[in-house]
Amino acid sequence: FRSHQRSIKWGENDPELEAAIFSLQAGDLSPVIEQNGVFLIVRCDDIRQNAIATATHYVDLKTKVKRILAARRETQLSREFVFRFMQQQDVKFDKKRVRQVIETMVNLLFSDKSLTNIKMKEIPISESIWRQASTDLSAIQAKTMVSYNGGVLTIGEFMRKWRAYRFHVDKTDRGACARSLNDQFSLVIRDVLVPREGPRRGL
Repeated sequence: FRSHQRSIKWGENDPELEAAIFSLQAGDLSPVIEQNGVFLIVRCDDIRQNAIATATHYVDLKTKVKRILAARRETQLSREFVFRFMQQQDVKFDKKRVRQVIETMVNLLFSDKSLTNIKMKEIPISESIWRQASTDLSAIQAKTMVSYNGGVLTIGEFMRKWRAYRFHVDKTDRGACARSLNDQFSLVIRDVLVPREGPRRGL
């Protein structure tokens, strides 16, 4: 059990999480919220609204809202496609191994002192963290990470493909970081399988 206090701004978190949080009034306690295997209970201590100072500020905010909504729609469509594709390919992740890999990466990211003063919400995974993760997971590199119709990927193979994407991760907190890593897994396996499907279907 961990307790963590922070301000929540619209557009900077998972949409489902925001929907639950922004329905609360000051003093309310949320029901249990599940986010990719992490269970949260949120208490709303205070609600603050920032004043719109100028017309330019309003235009900037409007543009930002449109961009966030468009990005969320694109992400949702991508997730739906990935989900359907995974079902067709009978993709199965080893949940225990996924949990091990994510916990290792999150621990390394949040123990890296060089990231403490970085103000950006999303950060790249450094080469030193990739190297340390490979060392920390060396005992299970040959274990199966994911199986699918026609084959498997070991943890070592998966890590090498994942590393090549140079994804960024959400460093808002440990939960957000874990969720952003988890989302990347499906995209990696999707891009492993799509090239196989084209020739098979005569595309």
